[in-house]
Formats: sequence, C-alpha cells, structure tokens
Amino acid sequence: MPLSDNLARFADIAEDTEAFQDVQDPANRRVIKYPVARHSAYSPIRNREDLTVAILESMPGKGPKLHAHDYPEIFFCQEGRYGIVWGDHGEHCVTLNPLDTFAVPPGINRLVMNTGDSPGTMMVLFDTTRRDPNEGITMPEHVIAEERASGKDYTRRAAAGVPMTEDEVAEYVGLFADLPVAGTDGDMRVKRVIRTGDGDAAIAHPHNLTMTLLESDPGEASDESAPAADELLICLNGAVTVESHGEAVSMARFDTLPVPAGTPRRLVNGSGEPATVLVVGKP
Repeated sequence: MPLSDNLARFADIAEDTEAFQDVQDPANRRVIKYPVARHSAYSPIRNREDLTVAILESMPGKGPKLHAHDYPEIFFCQEGRYGIVWGDHGEHCVTLNPLDTFAVPPGINRLVMNTGDSPGTMMVLFDTTRRDPNEGITMPEHVIAEERASGKDYTRRAAAGVPMTEDEVAEYVGLFADLPVAGTDGDMRVKRVIRTGDGDAAIAHPHNLTMTLLESDPGEASDESAPAADELLICLNGAVTVESHGEAVSMARFDTLPVPAGTPRRLVNGSGEPATVLVVGKP
C-alpha cells in the first residue's frame, strides 16, 4: 500500500465535538482533532492499537477540569504557551513553550490550560491500548461535587490522585531549550525527547514509545532507513517530503504519516525554510 494512502492531512481533519464531556462548555471550550484514534469517526488513522494522538486548539484561559488518566499522557506544545496544572487541588504548574514536553505518569491529577495571550495548539499522545481513552479518566471527588453543584453532572469516576513531588515530576519534563544534539541522521540534527535509559534524552524514564526530533535546513535530507517498529512522522513546522519505494509524500504543518515497520524511508527538506519533524516510535 502506498504511504500516501494513510497520510493524515491536518487541514482536512474535522473537529470531534464529542471528544470529551466538557469540550463544548464555554468555560472549558477547546477544539479536539484526532490524527490517530480508533474511537473517533473523524480520525483518518484508525488502525493503531497502542496509541491515540489528539491535537488540541484553545484560546487563552481555556482548558478542562482537573482529572487523571490510568495511562501515560504526553503533552507536546506545538504553538503558544500552556500550563499543565497538576496535583489533587491544582497546586502545581509546569509551563510548556513550543516543542516542550511533559510526559505525565498515570494517576496524576492534571489539566492543560492555554496560559498565553494568543490561540495555542497542543499535541496530546495517549500511550494506551484502550480503544477509547475516555474510559481511563477519573476526577477528584471535590471537582465532581463542584461541577454537580453548578448543574453539570459529569459521569466520571471519582478517584484520588497519585502523589508526586515537584522534583519527581521534573524528571518527566523535557524543555526544548535544554535538548542537546544527540547526533545526525544524514544531514538532519537528532534531538531525543523520550527514550528509555538514554542519557541524551530529555525524558529517560521507561516508556512504551520514543519521541525524537529531526531538525533540518533547506536542502538537507536524512539517510534512508527502515524502522524496526511502526512509527509516526509528524511535521511540526516547515515542510518535508518522505521518499519510499519511488513514492514522494509531501508533509506540511501538523500532517501525520504512519510508516510501517520495515518500510524504507528518507526525509528531504525541499522547502525554502527550516523544518522540524517529530518521530514517534517504539523502543
């Protein structure tokens, strides 16, 4: 099957207006689009059994209520500035700027809020085999009580959050400004965001996936390689072309391309500007 048959062009993905129970509430309003999801009819990529990818667009001050997931949830800021508020009463906050990451461990109560002064975009990766990530979401009892008192009867399960210190949480945060160049792939610079046990990675704790940034200037290209496991290529900025078996697939802002295990591919920056590609793979 040609790679282009599975390309998810972000511009063509429709909003999932039922993505979460509160997604349409004026106080919590945000737009959710799913490049990768088995449970959403709007997702163009629906065959991944181990990962859901959502792209959240929101205005300043908007975000969900405090909640927790029973699986890792990875926040990757694409545009703007976001605060990941965490703790059973929202007493802590991690600020993410573009290309910053917070891989939230299971059970931590959190919410994601646009804390900038302009529209923002956040990629959220649900590292779970659940068909519908909603099934693994809980809320603190006091949040459910507050919502019901205001007339919103959300059907979430109540659960206390997993306690973590700020020092412990810091080990799950990767700031782009601190990422070293870990090597090169052809002409492209490699920066490792998540990679279990890798001292060059921003987040080296055990994870079921890896996240790597490939940065390139105009005219630069990666080597041709074939991933040992399925991977997703996500164009974050600029534009790149993915070459495979004589096929050339162009990718622009937030386009997502699955590359099956064993498929040779080469990335080429044929545009007139720098480009960054996020590669999501397996350890």
